[in-house]
Amino acid sequence: MDSGCGELQRLVNESERIVFFGGAGVSTESGIPDFRSADGLYSKKADGNEK
Repeated sequence: MDSGCGELQRLVNESERIVFFGGAGVSTESGIPDFRSADGLYSKKADGNEK
């Protein structure tokens, strides 16, 4: 484990509370569909294609 990961692990272990701010860039890079694009959930729901 490199020193950056070790430092992050230490901070997590020593913390009482942790907040993660994520957004579309995080989810779409992970393969989670977004909401607003042409293929997004809002468009699919409006078209009746929620699959």
